[in-house]
Amino acid sequence: MEEKGSIFCGLFEFLSSDQTVREFQQWVYAQNSTEFEKWSGDEEYLVLVSTAYKDLSKVQVKQLIKSLLSNAQVNDFEQELIQRNRKAIIGKCINEEAPNYEGSELRKWGVVLGKTYQFLSIKDGSTEGNRSYVNFIDPENDFYPSGFVPMELFEINLEVISEVYDQNRDEKGTTLIEIADFSVRNFIPRHYSFWEDFYDDDVKAVAAYFEVVKKLGIINLWS
Repeated sequence: MEEKGSIFCGLFEFLSSDQTVREFQQWVYAQNSTEFEKWSGDEEYLVLVSTAYKDLSKVQVKQLIKSLLSNAQVNDFEQELIQRNRKAIIGKCINEEAPNYEGSELRKWGVVLGKTYQFLSIKDGSTEGNRSYVNFIDPENDFYPSGFVPMELFEINLEVISEVYDQNRDEKGTTLIEIADFSVRNFIPRHYSFWEDFYDDDVKAVAAYFEVVKKLGIINLWS
């Protein structure tokens, strides 16, 4: 893993752990001001050392930190979290456009070029000449799942798949990689499938989904 430096690591520790606001305040005061200013900028450092932390909740401090970061720095923290929590299958977006479901024209799929995504399921129909689709945990939508999007939008390493997933091949030759807790072997649906129950707001399915998100170590760094 690339060395991020003490300032990045200290901020990441506060954002991703149970560290308290008081502990974070003490950490900020203990840092070398020149090193901190070089990493964050003079004005941003001044805000951090002059803030009255005793009046703020942890979420408020997280939001303060985010407001002082560049978009690139925010992305660095989010990507660091993904890289540290490697139970989920991950892949990098290599294209924002692909043919629509009918294959009749190109469309944008709401993904961000260069961003790393964590996948819930993969339907790989390539061996039978069919298109392949994935869905991912969407941090822009309170960590709910995305809809199914074309697999060709991503570069995905499937050499090592953790025990969190099941892998099966159906009678049509499509390989399905999905969260084991969502499979028919482990989840008895009220309707046809886990996903049908989930999108019908079934309490059991929704609870199971967010339990898996927790199991994968996926959190919102900013709340």
